[in-house]
Amino acid sequence: MLVVAGCDGGGTKCTVRLAILDEASQVVKTSQVSTGPANVRTDPELAMQSIRLAANQAVVASGLPAKSKIHRFVAALAGAGKQETRAAWQQTLSEVGDFESVEV
Repeated sequence: MLVVAGCDGGGTKCTVRLAILDEASQVVKTSQVSTGPANVRTDPELAMQSIRLAANQAVVASGLPAKSKIHRFVAALAGAGKQETRAAWQQTLSEVGDFESVEV
């Protein structure tokens, strides 16, 4: 089983869509959750809260245990247009999230 998620973190809301894949890479189940704003430039603390909450709620909504690891997390984040900002957020999410790999 592989758990993958995509995050659209914008100025007004953060949406995480999660998919559970079987051994043949077929989608078994999906879930989608939206939370608050996630503009990493204007309010980084709120952005982190919104991203983590959406990811955690998407895991639970999919039927997985609450502390299940997301194997691959890809995030498009408002305010992360500069390479150094993307790199910093990629590192931060790798350290604080339940993600095996992160791409911002």
